[in-house]
Amino acid sequence: MFFFPNRKLNPTGKRLLTVIVSFPILVVTSYVQYKRFVLGEPIKSRPTKTPEQILLEDAQRMLDEEDRQAARESYNSQ
Repeated sequence: MFFFPNRKLNPTGKRLLTVIVSFPILVVTSYVQYKRFVLGEPIKSRPTKTPEQILLEDAQRMLDEEDRQAARESYNSQ
């Protein structure tokens, strides 16, 4: 056990440690399954966009922001 490097645990201690570690995992897994099966929440999936598409969208967003900034400046200078 990496929690207690210098001590050996007795069987009861091992059992207790197993319960302490596994119980939160069980609770979270059960909650996620409940949301999926009972509430009908869709399974999370990875984004379908490629990194190139994301970069192009970010670049376009930056250009649009620059255009808006230039339009504001020209409007304010009039």
